[in-house]
Amino acid sequence: MNTWTPTEIASIEILKDAASAAIYGAEAANGVVIITTKTGKKNSGEISYSGQYSKQSLKTGFINMMNAQE
Repeated sequence: MNTWTPTEIASIEILKDAASAAIYGAEAANGVVIITTKTGKKNSGEISYSGQYSKQSLKTGFINMMNAQE
């Protein structure tokens, strides 16, 4: 597996719209990350990535509490 240090990375592009699916196919419907290195050789290796993304939000406002009579 290839590893890079941050000094070897020239740019990182994130394509996250329908255009990425049009360019890279249906597997890219959720987005594409393109990493360009400063030096490199074409077809020099394969990269694999496994990741997870999640989002949570807190409910704003107050919970309706019961009063003494309820």
